[in-house]
Amino acid sequence: MDNSQRFYDALAMQGSWVRVLVTQRHRPHTSRVRKQAMLFAFMHLCFLLVFAMHFFHTIVAWVLAFLLQTAAVFVSVLHLVFVLEYEDRTNNAMELEQQLNPLIIAELSIRLFSLVHLFMLRWWISLVFSLAEPLYDYWIFRRGAFLVDATSAWKQLRLLRLDARLRIVYHAILLVFSSIALVFSIVEERES
Repeated sequence: MDNSQRFYDALAMQGSWVRVLVTQRHRPHTSRVRKQAMLFAFMHLCFLLVFAMHFFHTIVAWVLAFLLQTAAVFVSVLHLVFVLEYEDRTNNAMELEQQLNPLIIAELSIRLFSLVHLFMLRWWISLVFSLAEPLYDYWIFRRGAFLVDATSAWKQLRLLRLDARLRIVYHAILLVFSSIALVFSIVEERES
């Protein structure tokens, strides 16, 4: 399967939570599929909540932006944990592909939604820094290594580990920026 087909399948996976949790909930699904569906349903619910609360209050919008960035850090840590677990065991590359590809798409979705949210908040500095991840993801996609392929995961293990660590560092830096923006918005709100 080529890289673009894996990408489209992973994107379609984001909408599978409707089928698994709503329309076909009485059918048997594996626990992995149910957990994956719950991850995407929760993620989309959070996106809707962040978007709705943006119009409610400024500080609430910044708190939710901080929580959104915290979720991105959590997903990045899970990404690294799965890569390191595979590196230690090195027994099932298909399992690694099934675990990592939804997380990679979730990371991309969180970042893209975060870009929209930062644009709505008009915090241009963080918006510029947040553009680095989609550009990096596009560069990796063009190289053909954006999503994990079970047939070549053992060859790309060093690159997968480096990519996961880079993502954690990047998200941690953005978490610091987000916390600074949260503090500034609270101080600005108190002064006015």
